[in-house]
Amino acid sequence: MSLKRTALSVIAACATVGLASFPASAGLSPGSGGTPQATEQLFAIFTSTCYDKITDIDAVAADADVKGWTEIKGAGLAAFKPQSDPKSLKAWRLRAGRTAFSVSYAVTDVDSNFAEQLPDFAGGEAHSCSVVSGDMDHGATTSALKTLLGRDNDTEFVQGPLTARMWVGVSDKTAVFLYHYRASNGGKNGLVNITAVPKP
Repeated sequence: MSLKRTALSVIAACATVGLASFPASAGLSPGSGGTPQATEQLFAIFTSTCYDKITDIDAVAADADVKGWTEIKGAGLAAFKPQSDPKSLKAWRLRAGRTAFSVSYAVTDVDSNFAEQLPDFAGGEAHSCSVVSGDMDHGATTSALKTLLGRDNDTEFVQGPLTARMWVGVSDKTAVFLYHYRASNGGKNGLVNITAVPKP
């Protein structure tokens, strides 16, 4: 998947599209330290599950089942409910070594602001896949994303208690947004998200 640069006006207008699936709480305790191993594990989970399979929630669910992740259901799923009411929502917990992770996938309708800036995508669905860790080295995570995408992030912004770095790409078929969220007041908790909107 290639994220090509797009107009800064679109970047600014769509800066928070990833929050459509940002979980209010991942149910994870603060990590003890942003270790290199935990950061590598997070990146491997993100690329193989979210980045490679975005727009296919069934493929993500099948992958989680094969890997033996614990699906979150019932009341526990409420912690992963996005700000916009989801049409579909799934989440899982897993451990890799000593580190706990959660993965969530939400499908929501695009909002009016997004449709105004990208009218060709009006009426479309936003597919968002996130990996949350309580033990993230934020510098190493951003560096890994820059290497994956072949360029620096397009922008950095603050949204409430969160700071995010964002990459944006828009083609004639899909609009793609990739985010690295972290708490603005520090700490090792963080989230990596990819949101894709196929043209309807």
